[in-house]
Formats: sequence, C-alpha cells, structure tokens
Amino acid sequence: MNQLLVATRVFLGLVFVLSLGAKLRAPGGFAEFVGSVRGLVPRLPARTTAVVVVAGEATVVVLLAWTRTVSLGLGVALLLSVAFTVALWSAIRRGRRVSCGCFGASTTPVGPAHVVRNVVLTACAAVGLAAGPAGADTWGPGTATSIAAGAVAAGLVALTDDVVDLFRA
Repeated sequence: MNQLLVATRVFLGLVFVLSLGAKLRAPGGFAEFVGSVRGLVPRLPARTTAVVVVAGEATVVVLLAWTRTVSLGLGVALLLSVAFTVALWSAIRRGRRVSCGCFGASTTPVGPAHVVRNVVLTACAAVGLAAGPAGADTWGPGTATSIAAGAVAAGLVALTDDVVDLFRA
C-alpha cells in the first residue's frame, strides 16, 4: 500500500499544481477562470468562488507535500473534487455551454469527460485515504515507478480537453 499512497500523492499534487499554475501564471488567467466560474455556477459569487477554489488547490498542494499532513490534504482534495464534479454535472444538466477553465484557457465546453475526470480525482483521493495513515508512504522498492505513474496520470488529466478533442475529430 505504501507505493499506492506515493503514486496518489504525486498524482493529486501535480494535478492541483498544474490547475493552480494555469489559473495564476498568465496575467489574464485568473480573470478567465472567474468567467468560467460565472458560467458554471451562476448562483454563486464568481470572484469569491474562484478565490476559494484557488486557495483550496494551494492548500491541497501544501498539505500533500508534507508527510504529516497527507491525510488532511487527501481529505481537502476529496472535498474539492466532489464540489467540482457537482458543479460540472449541474452545468451539463442545465445545458450550459461553458468551458471549464480548470487547466487554463479552453474552448472545449464541459461534458461527460470532465465529469469522469473529476470522479477519477475523487476516487483517487478516497483510495489514498484508504491506502494507509499519513507517514505510511516511506521510500522503498518501486517508489520511482510510483512517482512516474502519478506524474504520467496527472499529465493525462491536465490534457483532458486535448484528449477529448482528439477523439472527437
């Protein structure tokens, strides 16, 4: 179970780092994200919701980086992923044609692939919590493979829109 926890930490940590970086690296990145939040959850104050999301993502990254706070980080990741899934599912059910903006500017409207992506993130956080207590992910045989697997999976998740576009064409 130790290596499963390592892979989960790397996977979720990188997903949230990539998501956070996409929102904050470009001068207009955060403003674009606020616009996508406005389209996804119009009943909530968009700017405040966007700030809470960014703060939550940063919190996950910091908590997953430290062995003593891994369980808390996985719990926050689980809650955020559930909230993201509900927001996306709600937008799809209401027929909103908005882009997610989760990993930067996107023209791909939210769809089932985005919901599946977030269900996978939710499941991963739950598996990480079940894999063992914080501190159980000690370095050992297979650690490099676990890190690589987590990193590759995170890259695929960050490219959800591109993968969807590839199969749509």
